[in-house]
Amino acid sequence: MKTLKNKCSHHFKNLTLLSLLLTLSSCTNNTVLNDEGKNLPNSFDYGTSENGYYTNDYFNFEFKYNTDWTLLSKEETNQVIAKGQELIGGDELSNKIIDAAEINTAYLFTLFKEPVGTSIAFNPSMMVVAENLNNSRGISTSEDYSNAAKIQLSRLDLPYKFDEIKECKLGDLEASLFTAHLNGGDLEISQNYYSILKDGFSVSFILSYSSPEELKELETMINSIVF
Repeated sequence: MKTLKNKCSHHFKNLTLLSLLLTLSSCTNNTVLNDEGKNLPNSFDYGTSENGYYTNDYFNFEFKYNTDWTLLSKEETNQVIAKGQELIGGDELSNKIIDAAEINTAYLFTLFKEPVGTSIAFNPSMMVVAENLNNSRGISTSEDYSNAAKIQLSRLDLPYKFDEIKECKLGDLEASLFTAHLNGGDLEISQNYYSILKDGFSVSFILSYSSPEELKELETMINSIVF
């Protein structure tokens, strides 16, 4: 049987697909789903992207993004996630995680530096993901969420190395941050996971990069967040 590492080998450079594995909630028979099959309130807002600004009224924040980068629509993001599901599915644990992510997770914003599929060493990205925590236990702070997210990532058959969780600010809100490193031999990729808890959800901002220059471009965007 192929390991997850082998299944992801040809898609190692696109870590956005692994972000769906961070879901911490479980599927339950009592969960009430909306018309999209999601465990989200009827008033939930995926946000809008216009004139270089992403705005979300449900979580009450906005940030400025680089319009020279490639912004994915909701449909395009779902296609990227679906490809990731095909790659990592197969074993019982992965399938359960995928099912929970499908119900409890909303992908709010996905931005790549280059169009998806461009033949380059690595395509840096920024992704904003919200997860409904109403079926999660033991998550009362953003640090709790980050600790649980690290555990989820460590379950993958991939050689992740993690930095310590740090407290930080996103706008004027308290947040937690950890960095996951993945070494693919001739390429080392890092992901910064910023997380806040708000209105019964976790909201995570995931920056994926392979160089200090790429990180600087991404930090310019995340540092513009206003809550």
